[in-house]
Amino acid sequence: MRPMRTGAGTLRKGALHAVLGSCLAGVTPASAEDLNEGKGDYPLFVDRDLGSLGGACTRRDPCARITDALERARALRYGLETEALPVRQRIQIRVRSSSEPYTGSWVPEDIAADPTLEALPLLLNVSNLELRGESRFVTGSDGWIDPDGPVTRATTLQTNAPLPADRNISLIALVPTLGMSPDQVSVRGFVLDAQSEPGLAGFLVQVDRARDFEVRDMLLQNGSFGVAAAASSGVVSHSLIRGLGEGMLVFAGTSRHAADVTVHDVRLIENAFGGIAVFGTDGDASGIYPPFVDFGAHGATFQREPGGNQGDATRLRLLRVDSSRNSGIPIFSSGLRIALHGPRFPPLTSTGHLFIDVRDSRFNDNDFAFVIDAGFPFRSDDAVLGGNLVARFDGNEASGSLTAKALITFTRVDAAQTLPDSMTAWQYLRAARYSLHATSGELSGGPAPEDAVWIDDPDTDPGAPAELLDNGLYVRAR
Repeated sequence: MRPMRTGAGTLRKGALHAVLGSCLAGVTPASAEDLNEGKGDYPLFVDRDLGSLGGACTRRDPCARITDALERARALRYGLETEALPVRQRIQIRVRSSSEPYTGSWVPEDIAADPTLEALPLLLNVSNLELRGESRFVTGSDGWIDPDGPVTRATTLQTNAPLPADRNISLIALVPTLGMSPDQVSVRGFVLDAQSEPGLAGFLVQVDRARDFEVRDMLLQNGSFGVAAAASSGVVSHSLIRGLGEGMLVFAGTSRHAADVTVHDVRLIENAFGGIAVFGTDGDASGIYPPFVDFGAHGATFQREPGGNQGDATRLRLLRVDSSRNSGIPIFSSGLRIALHGPRFPPLTSTGHLFIDVRDSRFNDNDFAFVIDAGFPFRSDDAVLGGNLVARFDGNEASGSLTAKALITFTRVDAAQTLPDSMTAWQYLRAARYSLHATSGELSGGPAPEDAVWIDDPDTDPGAPAELLDNGLYVRAR
């Protein structure tokens, strides 16, 4: 393997935080040959082995770091030190595979000491952008990636140290910053490795207020959370997400930034908390939880676009998904968790709205195949929490559950199993409505424990017996 070149154009110490667009000074634009290769896109090239720090990001003079290509993309899109590209012209960053990973850090001092490190998270705040690696996976006849198959031409992005437990650092973040948006951004063809044990913080991909995003052809491993999307619309497809805390998290959106996510042909297996969790609310951090996106190494350069989500509605479609063998916590883990309220409860919103359609998918050998619950109904909240949930299931498998096939409750999933002690921390929803339609036996109970459907729908709150709950549960199962 040839080492990364550090000759002419070597990145100066501290240049990570230089004024945006400085990477364009004295750089030759992409050639006509490059543009023809991109079929009308504006291509930028990254090659860890053959590129140079401070390179032009052209085919003949590639960048050595993805970070540098993103700096150039921002300058091109937003007209810094050059004429801006048309908004609708797509910028494509092509990242070559390498025998050594692209390694990054979220600590500015680390990058100043070793300028070959990527600045994490890779901040994708450039509209109409494609970040493409070269990873190739073995796909079975069922359309899912073979978890035991080899990965060829692997384009691996990893951290130089485990992610911190007290900050929401990610490897890749699609997030709006002042004057810059992550709309119509695509990420594909990467192996992402956070080198961290599943825990309570740290992400591989975060998507915040992005329209028409795409995450495709990915392997996500060794971290706490795989893809987490808040107030965003887009697609996650043809990927393998395994061995994490939670494979995917989907949080609510607003009328301005809708939460409307489709997941298809994705395998989410062997995750500790579960395969997928979807919530009907979302909001700004209140001090209990860290901010959803931590800018990490970019904290001195970029500012988050202001305005909270205050989300109260989510739409999620699952099609040909394999969410199996998620069983790390006996009274908690599930293939699919559907919850009305997220952990970062918006103070001005007490009602969540959640619409989910699940078809032709597999939820086998989990602790629970399905959990339908209130999410995070803290009893310390003054608000009366309610909402509406509509879920449709058709053509799905749900076998081999270790505890029960499904748990349906109007409080938190583990609280429903630890009454009455849990009632000091968690409350029940009030005047909430669940409408559940299952046409293929997904919510049909049976005598065997693995086929049981547990329902917790009391008339009064066990933590406040004098209070009527007035919840409504409609289940159509066959």
